[in-house]
Amino acid sequence: MKIKVFTDPDMDQNCYLCADEASSEAVLIDPGGVYYQLAEYLLKKPYKIQKILLTHGHFDHMISAEAVKELTGAAIMAYSGERELLSDDEDNISENIGLDISIVPDETFEDGATINFGGESLKVIHTPGHTSGGVCFYHPGGVLFSGDTLFRETVGRADLPTGNRETLIRSVREKLFKLPGETAVYPGHGEPTTIAHEIAENRFASDEEN
Repeated sequence: MKIKVFTDPDMDQNCYLCADEASSEAVLIDPGGVYYQLAEYLLKKPYKIQKILLTHGHFDHMISAEAVKELTGAAIMAYSGERELLSDDEDNISENIGLDISIVPDETFEDGATINFGGESLKVIHTPGHTSGGVCFYHPGGVLFSGDTLFRETVGRADLPTGNRETLIRSVREKLFKLPGETAVYPGHGEPTTIAHEIAENRFASDEEN
């Protein structure tokens, strides 16, 4: 699977294009403020974006979703339980910066669903805590797109609407830390890491953290 990273320099938010090079079919994860980067790239690499996948409903991860949908014709997909947050500019915190962003996903998925594109696939892992409908996407080749659930040596914040710290830590320990140690982790902000590194170095891996 080909992975291309687009990073919004203003919010240090990572958007990932995941492609099956044999078929040129691809999905896009969390299109934040990277529309122009993405559009320029697709002029050179004409991947066929099949789906726009959202890890959660905060505005910085979806600010370009509608524009990318118009550009590519791809459907916007999110966890079924995240609909309300996606559509509420106060809860998705776009109102905080003077914007009114409201997204209604074209399709929804549930925990454990498989999203196929070409010969590749991603499995949905529901990881509530940063938001109640937050998810990660796992590729069987050993890659995790963790959104704002897990970062290098820390976890996402839990003080925004529908967030819960205990739930977030439980999601990380009971779901993500059960993945193979060699799994590469691509977070919603910051640098990549691995599950093994996080188990060893992330203070939230310890039962003593509360």
